[in-house]
Amino acid sequence: MFKVIKRLLLLVVVLGLAGTAVVYGVLSLSLPALDGKGHSEAINESVIISRDVLGQAVIKAQSHNDAAYGLGYAHGQDRFFQMDLLRRNAAGELSEIFGKAALALDKKMRFHQLRKRSQVILKNLPESDKQLLKSYAQGVNEGLAQIGYSSFEYLLTGAQQRPWQSEDSLLIIFSMYLDLQSATFERDQALIQIEQQYGKHMLKFLTQPSQYQAALDGSQLAPYSAGIPKLPILKQQTQQSSTVQSSTPAMYAFNSFAASQERGSNNWAVTGALTTTGSAMLSDDMHLAMAVPVIWYKAQLNYVHNNVKTQVTGVSLPGAPAIVVGTNNHIAWGFTNGYIDTADWVALTSNNKTWQVDEQIALPNNEAETYTLTLSEYGPVKYINGQAYALSWAAHQSYAVNMQLLQLEQATEVDDALAIASDVGIPVQNLIVVDSQGSAAWKLMGGIPGRKTPSELSVKSTDYSPLWLQNEAQRPVVKNPVSGRIWTANSRVVSAQDNARFGNGGYSLGARATQVRDRLFEKQKFVEDDFYQLQLDNQARFLIPWHALLLKQLKADEGNNAAYISAVENWQQCACASSVGYTLVKHYRDEVINITFSTLQQSLSEKNGTLSYVRRDL
Repeated sequence: MFKVIKRLLLLVVVLGLAGTAVVYGVLSLSLPALDGKGHSEAINESVIISRDVLGQAVIKAQSHNDAAYGLGYAHGQDRFFQMDLLRRNAAGELSEIFGKAALALDKKMRFHQLRKRSQVILKNLPESDKQLLKSYAQGVNEGLAQIGYSSFEYLLTGAQQRPWQSEDSLLIIFSMYLDLQSATFERDQALIQIEQQYGKHMLKFLTQPSQYQAALDGSQLAPYSAGIPKLPILKQQTQQSSTVQSSTPAMYAFNSFAASQERGSNNWAVTGALTTTGSAMLSDDMHLAMAVPVIWYKAQLNYVHNNVKTQVTGVSLPGAPAIVVGTNNHIAWGFTNGYIDTADWVALTSNNKTWQVDEQIALPNNEAETYTLTLSEYGPVKYINGQAYALSWAAHQSYAVNMQLLQLEQATEVDDALAIASDVGIPVQNLIVVDSQGSAAWKLMGGIPGRKTPSELSVKSTDYSPLWLQNEAQRPVVKNPVSGRIWTANSRVVSAQDNARFGNGGYSLGARATQVRDRLFEKQKFVEDDFYQLQLDNQARFLIPWHALLLKQLKADEGNNAAYISAVENWQQCACASSVGYTLVKHYRDEVINITFSTLQQSLSEKNGTLSYVRRDL
């Protein structure tokens, strides 16, 4: 009996090892070949793709189009599934891979009809841009074909790899609109519902200006002074779903609500007057959602443009033929999300014409589901609390997406970049750019609606501005300030006066920007290590008042809270992994907010609303 068990165990081990070898072999077949030569009809001269010691792709070509082919080839080898998900997500086509589980998300994305918009934009691009996108797409497809076997993601899902098209690169840019700006119109929807249910007093209380303000001109928005509003008496739904009138506000069960995904991007620069070399310096850190792989792809492009050798080093976005942020050895540029108001909900009446279109959402096995979408001249239509509203959003306009970002690769000084900024078709960003001559500047780059009065609430259709169809040309700019310092961190950068023009699209409170600004003024000269140390700054200044409040609460019962008191007292005032006290303080603040606003969250959720998109204001 013992021998039989021993042999069976040995057989299981052998089969396990054999299975592991088979899986490893299949996965190995889907890895790209990094050495070798090939032939392509898509390029005019030889293209060399190599990887440095960190795995960064280095492309050498004789023209910009051939360099785009090389970048596409590397993207196709290394990141095709990621690119596929990005284009499918933006177009509302994930159900073709993941089945009915993705239908709700696809319908949410089809609301914007971004595939159709990409096709229209592509037709209207200059021929030079069309050719560059074509070269990039050919590189992607040939890089993918070089592998020869589908990656494990496609083996697991059973999905087919669909060739890359030029319009897909435009969808990749639209995917960034969805990532960076959808919270803007979601926030506006929440504010509409809050105003309808609780009135303007509550609305102003919830959206009062932050005490942390770090606009580049030092201007402050007037503080809120109207006091804490009382919750009104509301009609509520009982468990039997009958409507009753209560003499007191409802005591709902505790309702937590997570914030919309926080962004922690920040960048800053100093002019050459504050450096040891005389050249300006820039630091840029774009925080997007955590993912495997990360959203960015390091690359260097080397090519010849107008008989001038060009070298551009930085990070690219897989799916797009551009270095998004980086340097060309003359200038360096970086972004944080602009968070100005780029969307309005337009309240429709019976006088407004609407019509319906059917969107076919593909499912596996050649099945499909029909999604019926209501449209208007102002944008796609959604019902909020039973009222029809049309969404007018920068991403829906003709100026939303283009290839103008590529022009930064040829800029030689700050003024060149500033001249380009207004025409670039990307989600509006805080551009900080520096040059080797010592200049530094900030400007809003990307698509900005030309309408002059943004609204966080709805606008009447009779007040709708035709300037929505125009990209704003007049933008604030700061170049070589007297202090020699520039900073942004997803909070308000524009002046208080310009804030009325550009609006609040979901700014962060500004604590990080304030801390970056203050750190910059602690030194009068900077070297690279000074910027690196600022990047590592994890002092939890923002939570100091909350730390004091939690400690006071804990010490009211020292006997039962001794361990917590010790952890909080020794919190090191830092956002570091070793600080248990920091975690306690942070979660204490979160739960105080949840408890305080639980009633509002519950009443909003009954009408498919949420405070999540307003939490950044709290």
